[in-house]
Amino acid sequence: MKKDNGKPVGVRVETTRQVLRAKGTLTIHGVSKSDVGEWDNDSTMAMKAVSSDSFKRSAVLWSLFRYAYDLEQKWCKYDNKTKKIVEPPILPDWALPVFPCVDCKKPITRVGQSSPYDIKIRTTNALGRPLCADCGKIAAAELESKKG
Repeated sequence: MKKDNGKPVGVRVETTRQVLRAKGTLTIHGVSKSDVGEWDNDSTMAMKAVSSDSFKRSAVLWSLFRYAYDLEQKWCKYDNKTKKIVEPPILPDWALPVFPCVDCKKPITRVGQSSPYDIKIRTTNALGRPLCADCGKIAAAELESKKG
């Protein structure tokens, strides 16, 4: 044991609680990076929690999902029968990807509860290209006038 000014120095950790640990590995193009997730709660969701934690920590090693540590922690209602989240959280605008409008080149932004991704998909399916809300209204009106 090391000594500092003649006194023993060391670290001793004891615990009586069980801690569940899982190693998560994320492989991209044949290169793997791993990290460990922990959960010290005896809940029925402990395995899911420790798996999610290890995956998130592995993704951060790739500089993916690093922003997750800046998000407000929020518990969501979960329906055990349907196995789905009842009220999914809404990400803040700064945490969403940016998609440019093909017509005006401005970023597609959230409209109400619809994320930029939802709007991109909806306008692409309906109008053939990703458009912001303003350009989407114009394109939809043009399409209607051609039909009539």
